[in-house]
Formats: sequence, structure tokens, C-alpha cells
Amino acid sequence: MSDRVPPARTALIVSPFASWPLDVGHRRRVAQSTALLRDAGYRVTFLLYAFESGWYWRRQLGDYNAMAAQWDEVLVVQANRTVGMPPREGGFHALDEWWSEELEVTLRNLFRQRHIDVMVVHNVWLSKALTLAPCATTTVLETHDLFWKRRALLDRIGIGHDFFEPEQASEIVGIDRAQFTIAIQERDSQELTPLVKSKLVTLPFYDPAMEDAAQQPPRAAYLHPEKVTFGFLGSAHTYNVTGMQAVLDALEDRVARSFAPVDLLLGGTADAKLKTRLPATRLGRVPSEAGFYGACDIALAPTFEGTGFKIKVADMLALGLPTLVARHSAIGTSLDGEAVADTPEDMAEAMVRIALTRPPLSGLRRLSERAREDLARRTETGTRSFFRLLHAIKPCLIVDLSGCGIEHGMMPLISYFALLRHLPPNAFTHVVLRAEVLALVEPVLPIGVCALLREEVAAFTACYPHRLLVDVDGASAAWFAPGADDRVLRDDRWAWVGQESATAAQDAPAFPLPLLHPDVSWDPCVEALRKAWRARPGSARMPEGTERILFLDWVGDAAPSPAATLRRNLWLVNMRDAAATEAALMALLDSPEQSLEIVWLGDERPVLRGIVIEAAASRRHRVSGLLDGCFLGPANTDAVLGDVNRRLGAAVTSILRATRASAA
Repeated sequence: MSDRVPPARTALIVSPFASWPLDVGHRRRVAQSTALLRDAGYRVTFLLYAFESGWYWRRQLGDYNAMAAQWDEVLVVQANRTVGMPPREGGFHALDEWWSEELEVTLRNLFRQRHIDVMVVHNVWLSKALTLAPCATTTVLETHDLFWKRRALLDRIGIGHDFFEPEQASEIVGIDRAQFTIAIQERDSQELTPLVKSKLVTLPFYDPAMEDAAQQPPRAAYLHPEKVTFGFLGSAHTYNVTGMQAVLDALEDRVARSFAPVDLLLGGTADAKLKTRLPATRLGRVPSEAGFYGACDIALAPTFEGTGFKIKVADMLALGLPTLVARHSAIGTSLDGEAVADTPEDMAEAMVRIALTRPPLSGLRRLSERAREDLARRTETGTRSFFRLLHAIKPCLIVDLSGCGIEHGMMPLISYFALLRHLPPNAFTHVVLRAEVLALVEPVLPIGVCALLREEVAAFTACYPHRLLVDVDGASAAWFAPGADDRVLRDDRWAWVGQESATAAQDAPAFPLPLLHPDVSWDPCVEALRKAWRARPGSARMPEGTERILFLDWVGDAAPSPAATLRRNLWLVNMRDAAATEAALMALLDSPEQSLEIVWLGDERPVLRGIVIEAAASRRHRVSGLLDGCFLGPANTDAVLGDVNRRLGAAVTSILRATRASAA
């Protein structure tokens, strides 16, 4: 077994929100969805388009170091000063109004140097980044929210500008830049379904790690015998402050009339903006949610207006807390009954009633636990759906060249490596190699092609629901175990390689790929292989002074002697000798252009004859022979090469259609 670490699938995350500190909902969401890819085995490059908080002014080294510990690589591009500004013209933002040329240059350089399997962009106002991804990269948009709905809401409640406010048609254009769109709640997915072409996945927010911080066993009694403590923890976002302030205003009069023993615990950046005459303990920023809520009897989520899913409600459910939430805050969860209030006045009434009657906490906790189980289940289902779609969007193509090496099998290696760089846009492309061949070509592999050893294939491709394996030398059955939805396609054109005689190619069936793609003349992997062939001890060389190469099928002992053939400047290649045939083809590919005449004196063998003609065409040599149509000169060399190119397009479609049909 090899101790080599195979290359991981790669994910590029483009986010305007840092994944640390995890003190606001949108950062929690970024961390959640990025961690799903990391935990699925992807190597994560996190590109922060930095504009929040201190990032607006300078690099936040402590936060950067924390993110570097989260992900494999962290890149930072400083956002331009337009981000967060009101619309330049009219009442709505243009879709790409906050775009950055510096970010575009960074992304173009990344894609020029690397293959990215999956690109995830957070927020539609950065969706232009999706248009820069090559077609071999799967693109995903994390919406977080539907921004077009904000303007009408803000006008209704009398609040001014609030971050990004596009028109609906503009946001739909941005969403359709992605192959997949992730919505955080089912209601957003249902609203988008008739409007967009992008595939929609609903992935709710739920952090199972919060369950580890929950009190075990859950506390059954109130903290104090003479009062009930209600806790509110939130950021200074407009909707949070407006909602909680309305509850406090409604609560003051009710407490004054009833003398209800309501105790308040306020935390987060919203604390400094809230005003009340009621007894309240103000904590500001807190070290942990679990610690804050552990000092409360009942957790509050009083956001009565707004858009988007409320991350803090998911955290309250994960902690198993008795909760009292606004109906808007409950959207995306199954919370109902006594746990939900329609208005600030209703929430204030419920708080007074609970403080006066002290009902068992188990009633509210039971509602939370039921909603927690439902949210966790839907998040797990959404995660499975996302990865199933992600891996099924293109076929998984595995080309088994592990039977080919430097000593024999160079022709199929050269044939496929000249072709491989054209496949990643159409398939997740993997090539199985021997260790010594892998070491030669890995530094110059085409972007998007993953090279594996035999023992790495099962683990690396198991996530794909449908795999197509191209068996080049007939040995794949010894190590590849196909699943029910997998297909194996045998390429018998190269069955003669490694055999005693090249005449095994005579019975090879037609196969829908060119034998020698024109890229064979410049491809760096092909060149690395040819250099290794030339350096191999005892490798065959074209005899000096050769003007003609004769390919013939010679039987018996009457073949001319080498001395006799060379006196006539002939190199005689007996196709009964497979090693000599392959050596002659390798030498032919190395010969100067238009320097030789190739003479075919064999029987009708479409595979081998096709290799000879295509190899000769690549060097623009003349071809003649006994068979009808076996002539190639300067006038029709370009036609032969053009025919190979035309066949390539049809062939790639043909070979991959089989797997797509199987997937359907």
C-alpha cells in the first residue's frame, strides 16, 4: 500500500462575512455551510471579501489566525468603500454595484492556476464571482436572505436604508448565475421555484455542537423562588432592537399594574441600545450563548419584523431551552402554541402571566424539544440533498491506465493524456496510474484531472452516485468493484500492447475516441512521458538515415536482413512484434516534420492502421500502401487532422452520454 496522500476535492468559498468570531447569525451560517464541505473531504480555500467591523479599516490578525485554524487556506481581499452604502441612483441597488475589480483579478488568477471543484458565493450582491468560474467548476450561491423583500418592509415600518436593496428582477438574474442555490428556509425555496432556473436546495441552520453545551439533565425548576428571569441576547440589528424595545415598552405598564416579578437579563450589542425602567442586568458581549442562557429561565426572540431565518432561535432550540418567540422569529421552525407571540403586547402579556403563575418549565421545553428534533432532521435531509445533487451534476469518469508503463503501454498513455484535458468540463475526471507514471505527470496534469493509484480509487470516488470506468488494458476487473449504478466500458483498441504481437489489434471493436488527439504534439504530460521513454535504457531508436518506415505483417524466416533494408534507407517494422511496433510509433512521433514516407503493407487492421495514419499526420509525413485509400500527402494532411478534431467532439459526447443515461 502506498503512503501517498491523494489530492483532495477542492472548494472555494467567497464570503463578505468572516467565519470568526461566531457572534452574529450570518457568520454562523458561513461557518456551518463551509464546515459541511470540509467535513465531506474537500480542501477549503476561504476567500474573505472583508468589509465588516474592524476589517473595514485594517487586517484583523486575531480573527485571521482563528479562520486559518478553521480552513485549509484563507485569502483576504479588502472590500472597496462602496460596500454597505445606499444606492447610487434611485431607490434600489444595482446587482453588481458593490463589485470589486481587485476581487475579480484575484479570482481570475486563482482559476488560471488551480482546479476548483466547487465554488460557493455568499450573498447575491457578490454573484458576479460565479460568472468567472470555468465550466469545470460547480457553482453554488448561498442566499442567506431574499434581499428584494427588504425595501417594502422598511418602508412599511418607517426605517431607512438597510444594507443591500435590489429590485426583484435584478436579484433573480444574480441567483440564476449559479448552478445551485441554497435557501435557508423552505418558504424562500417555494417563492423562488417559479422564478429561477438554478437548482434549489433548502438547507436550514442547525448546529448540533450546541447540544453538547445544553444542561444535562435539563433544569426542571425556576432559578429563583421569587422571580422569573427572561433572557434576550442579540446583535444591534435594527429588527432586534426595534422588536425588543417594543416588548419592553409594553411590559413596563403591565408590570406596574400587576407587580409581576419579571427579571430581565440583556446581552449582546443590542443591550446598549435598549431603554427600560424595569430591573435589568446588562451584560453586553458574552463569552458564550450557553453560559448566558444558563442564567435565564426562559429565552426570548422578539423579532417581529424582518426577513431571513433567525439563527439565534435555532441555537435556543439546540440548547433545549424553554422559549418565547415572535411569530416571525419562528419562521423556518415548527415552534407553535404557547411558545409563539403575535405582537410585542402578546409577548409582554405572556411574560407577566408566566411570572405570576410560574407554570412548569417542562411545557415550554417540550415545545422546544419537538421543534429541535424537526429542525435537526430537516437540516440533515437538506445536507444529503445538497451533496447528492453536487456529485450527480456531471458523470464521474475513471480512466484506468494502471496497466501501462514506461516499458510498454506508452501509446495508450499518450493517446489518453492528449485527450484528458478536454474532459473536465463534461465529467469529474480521474485517471488511474502506476506510481512511477503518476510521479512523472503529476506536476503538469491538466487542471481538473485527478490522478490516483488503484488503491485510492474506491475512497476517492465513492461519493459519486454514477461512475463510468474506461478499462484500457482489460485488467480493471481484478481491482475495480462496480456498484449497481456504475458502468465499465472496455477499450480494446490497445489490447495488443504488452502482447507478443500487434496483430491483436485486428479484432478490436470500434471505440468512440480518436486514437491520437492533435494535442499529442504539445501536451506537457505527453512530453514528460516521451522524455522518460527516450531516457529508458535500451529504448528503440530510428536507424540513422531512415527515409521510409514499412509496417508489414511478416510470417516466416524470409524477411530481409536489417543491413539489406538500411541500404535502401528502409526501417522495416514487423507487426508480429508488438514491442517493435510500439517503438516504431514512438520514434515516428519524435521524427522531424515531413521527413519520412510511411508505407503500410499489412492487412486491414483499422486500429493499428489508424494509429499509423494519425501519427504520420501529426508530423505531416506521406503515407502510402497496398490498401485503397491508404494515401496521405501534403494536400490532405490537414483534412485528416480536422477529421480527428471533429470526431473528438462527437466522441466525448458519446462516451459520457452512457453514464448520463444511467444516472437518469
